[in-house]
Amino acid sequence: MRLLNSFVINSEDHDALMKSDNYLLIHPNFDLWDDHLTRLSVQVNAKTIVKIVCRDTDKAVYTHDFFHLEELEIDSFDTAQGLESEIEESAAVIELRKLAKVFGQ
Repeated sequence: MRLLNSFVINSEDHDALMKSDNYLLIHPNFDLWDDHLTRLSVQVNAKTIVKIVCRDTDKAVYTHDFFHLEELEIDSFDTAQGLESEIEESAAVIELRKLAKVFGQ
């Protein structure tokens, strides 16, 4: 099990918490996604496949591994080919889908 703040290098120094280089992953407030990862997608009708390419940065590799982005890629390819998704949805996503169905969405 990974710690929730395992991606923070120095969690004790407030000034460090406000800097990009204090994080092992791509931080949404301090880094640009495009500097580290490239998201490629192809859609044909309702089928979409996704590939996320790491640029040559440590943050790209760490983020790709931390968020298991390869699993999302594989799932998009499997789903596009008509296979069942193997990614389990969280309880929140399941409830959101139910709510959307109630409102015809």
